[in-house]
Amino acid sequence: MKLCWNELYTTYGLRTLNPRNDRFKGRSEGRVDQKQKARLRGMAWTWLLGQFITAYLKYNPAHKEIGWIFMRPFHSHVRHSCLGGISEYFDGIMPYRPYGDVLSATALGEILRVLYENLDK
Repeated sequence: MKLCWNELYTTYGLRTLNPRNDRFKGRSEGRVDQKQKARLRGMAWTWLLGQFITAYLKYNPAHKEIGWIFMRPFHSHVRHSCLGGISEYFDGIMPYRPYGDVLSATALGEILRVLYENLDK
């Protein structure tokens, strides 16, 4: 959990690769093939954040308020960026711009699952 927090966690998801890795590419920019590589070499996938939050709260059940802090960035994203949806993945480095499907069922489903299963009680 600590390794994941320190090396893969971002505001909107978990990176697919540690930024210190030589193959890390944290932004979707350049040629089409470079953008494809970035998806698996550093972009932050939102659906992975749901699993991370669940694991965090399983081992820290008294810190439910931190679970709500993890969810806070999505309040603005849902209201302003995607009008009720959540993007599939984001930059793995600041400024965390959204990419992929703007209304990703997997991403939205994971965030809703966390709200229902982990934060509703």
